[in-house]
Amino acid sequence: MVEPTGIRPDISFVMALDNSARFFPDAMQTGKLKIVGAGFDHTLPVQIFDDNTLGRQARDPNAVWVYAGVRDDPFIFPKFFNANIITMVISLPKTAILSRHPDWLLWANSKYAGNGEQIDHVGRSNRTQLGRFDILNTKEPSQHLRALHEAQRGREQVQDFFKEVARPLGNLNQLSGFVLRSYDFAPDVMIFTTRYPPGFPNGRRLEDDVAETTCQWGDCPLHENSYIDSSTFQRAIVNDKPFLEDFPYLAEHWPWRPQPFVGSPWHWFRTHLLWPIVVLLVGLYLLRRAWRLACVRLRAKRSD
Repeated sequence: MVEPTGIRPDISFVMALDNSARFFPDAMQTGKLKIVGAGFDHTLPVQIFDDNTLGRQARDPNAVWVYAGVRDDPFIFPKFFNANIITMVISLPKTAILSRHPDWLLWANSKYAGNGEQIDHVGRSNRTQLGRFDILNTKEPSQHLRALHEAQRGREQVQDFFKEVARPLGNLNQLSGFVLRSYDFAPDVMIFTTRYPPGFPNGRRLEDDVAETTCQWGDCPLHENSYIDSSTFQRAIVNDKPFLEDFPYLAEHWPWRPQPFVGSPWHWFRTHLLWPIVVLLVGLYLLRRAWRLACVRLRAKRSD
């Protein structure tokens, strides 16, 4: 791998999402995609599909296929079952890219269209989903290592404080993902190579049980949640709808149904009042504990 601070995208694919109700016209669009960088300097044909054109238009095996539409949520968790997502899928011809370079670092991010501010990042599956990596969501991979080291210093001080005045909270922080671990200090990127068969952690297939694999190597929050979120003891290890064997691979969407109104009074109360009150009470409790501990130590010194 290159030096972490030197990670830069050789090839980028940019897709824009707006608030219109239609993704593409009914007729298939065709275009060109120019790839420059990492030894590439050529143009590939592009075919764009939606639900109306998927089964009606012939697909060029040497073209880039792009699909946008509503599909079943592929996240293998009960709370995401029977739900739909807005999907954008890109399929690249292997001969155009992978035949030239066998090893790749992959990542994706989301940015505001107006000012370009980055708001989300994803690299290796089940990485920024973990609470302790939330700080990486607004940063490029070249900045990840520095951000982790800076966060470690501050979090160690908080952890030491909790261990001193409220040890149960210190233990809870260690389990919940607040404290960084010795193996965390690497950029959040997905590694893929054609030298080995595909499958997590070499890339990721839709059906891969990522929560199980990462738990075997020390990261178990998602694995535990998969039990907590299930109404049965055995956790779900397959999607609620079978994935497709052909492009765009995601299962067909579920029928439309009314969605709950997220702007309910309870939602407003919980967001704007309940959680701030809880945080304030916890803060007052910790300050009280710290004050009492300081007083006890001061009396002990005076008695000596």
